Amino acid sequence: MAFTRWVRSVSQRQLMTAAKTKVAKRSGLQSRPPEGKDVFWQKVYAPVYYSLPISLRDKVVASMPGSHRKTWHTPAQVSGPAASLRGPWPDTLTSVERAGANTSPTHRKQTS
Repeated sequence: MAFTRWVRSVSQRQLMTAAKTKVAKRSGLQSRPPEGKDVFWQKVYAPVYYSLPISLRDKVVASMPGSHRKTWHTPAQVSGPAASLRGPWPDTLTSVERAGANTSPTHRKQTS
């Protein structure tokens, strides 16, 4: 596992644990005290993380590689004989498109 992925997974788990502890304390319940390496994450990391301004938190998270940085890919252009079968079909057009307001080539009304 890459270091940044490990940090992200441990961070998520420890922040969730810190949130559960906070909710338990507000509800008057006892939570199990952290042990071993969890002491650092619960007593140092989580309080520091929560004290950071949200804009700084977002910058830190965005700078780490991982799944949160995935973006939508641009779909490939369709070509070939099946491309002519693509919609929109007349019964799926909106009233604005039926009136001819959308003049893009794929939505232009056939007048023949």
